[in-house]
Amino acid sequence: MRYEDALKKLKIFNLPLCNYTKDDIIDFFNNTKQHRTGSYCYFLLRRVFADEFEKGNIKRNPISTMENPYPPKRCGESGDWLNPNE
Repeated sequence: MRYEDALKKLKIFNLPLCNYTKDDIIDFFNNTKQHRTGSYCYFLLRRVFADEFEKGNIKRNPISTMENPYPPKRCGESGDWLNPNE
């Protein structure tokens, strides 16, 4: 998996990977306006921090307890869809 895009986005904080806090990540997502971009970055950052934590390169994973700030978009409730008779 390629993490270059996610890491480039994170470099705006100018911190080593081990110094990021949950607040830094939340601020990053608050400044990301587009839903699709934010959702993609969340997925990448989650993998980056998980992999670095598993390798022992960082002592804590700041994103591990975060929920996705960009929930999937829904196309309406299933009751709103047409059934085959309609």
